[in-house]
Amino acid sequence: GKFRANPCIFKSEYCYGKTDVDFLRMGTDCTIDMLMDTDMKKEDLEVIEEPEEPECRIYCPRVYEPVCGDDGVLYDNDCQLRLRNCLNGTNVREQFGANRMLAQVCHAGVTYGNRDMFILAKCDAQRDGNKNARDWEATDGVCQLTRVQRCNKACPMINDPICGSDGIRYANECVMESVAACSGEEITRLRPPHRMYAPVCGSNGVQYSNDLVFLWAKCQAQDSESAKFSRKASNWKIAKNSPCDCGIYESLVCGSNGQTYTNSCLMDKTACELNIPIEEVHAGSCCPRMHTRDIRPACGSDGKVYTNLSLLADASCQNDFSIRFVNEGQCMLMDDSGFGNDVEEEEAEPIEKKKSKKNKSGKNRLLSRFGRK
Repeated sequence: GKFRANPCIFKSEYCYGKTDVDFLRMGTDCTIDMLMDTDMKKEDLEVIEEPEEPECRIYCPRVYEPVCGDDGVLYDNDCQLRLRNCLNGTNVREQFGANRMLAQVCHAGVTYGNRDMFILAKCDAQRDGNKNARDWEATDGVCQLTRVQRCNKACPMINDPICGSDGIRYANECVMESVAACSGEEITRLRPPHRMYAPVCGSNGVQYSNDLVFLWAKCQAQDSESAKFSRKASNWKIAKNSPCDCGIYESLVCGSNGQTYTNSCLMDKTACELNIPIEEVHAGSCCPRMHTRDIRPACGSDGKVYTNLSLLADASCQNDFSIRFVNEGQCMLMDDSGFGNDVEEEEAEPIEKKKSKKNKSGKNRLLSRFGRK
């Protein structure tokens, strides 16, 4: 005594085991009079139930204006959200934003500030075409990343300098954590120095009251805007085998490695730290090793002609400044009395006489010099 919307529904009921019902006729008229025309009896008929009319009569336009629901699902428009609430009997509302309360949740290795931020991230992923994003689930708490994940973590390009416990200055805390994960070392934020006096000597030749004071000085020396900036500050270490007892007196010496040291003690200290032999060549600064490329011959007191003055100065420095500048160009003739144009007059006079004889003929001097008559 009940009608189906179409024969397909009737066939599906038959397939699911309801075989005691036979197809009667097409149409929706299932009154008792119509049923009595068949071989069925009145007492075999059940009470005919009128079909229920649908409660949700909401017709949504086919307009794509995505709305993010607080259940983490992205709906095509606001009407679709109301229709879903009507059909499922739910009370899903639109997620306008996220609150500022910190209640971290984790999903797929990513930590979100709270569940509202996670819902917005789900909607953004669906808006970008990720259909599986609506099935994302988050757990409470911070994500526990593996070492590889922490090493490859992308850090924001924010300049918020921080000093690590290794004395290195990092751009921000995320970079410090990433470096610690990649190196396998435990690097934390450097705590303020204490007042305990336990002197240590840095490889830069400065003595500090304790190790934390040294680390802070090392970190601050890496700041390019600081007056104490040093390019080698990141390589500073605490010298264990050589104390800082060289003092601050200045007595320049030149080492065999070509470096000038404030005093011989610092030279020996550097040789000990670098584990290389360094000997004193001479007192004072080392000779300059930078030469100019200009070609301006200069004559030295040793009788040699140097390409330019910088080479002459270098040679003089290497010979205890015993070589002095004489003149520019080629060196002149030298006799026992020294340098100069000491040319004998006897040799000069015949030349003048020959010139005068050639000039008497009235010939051009230029032609006479080439031997022409």
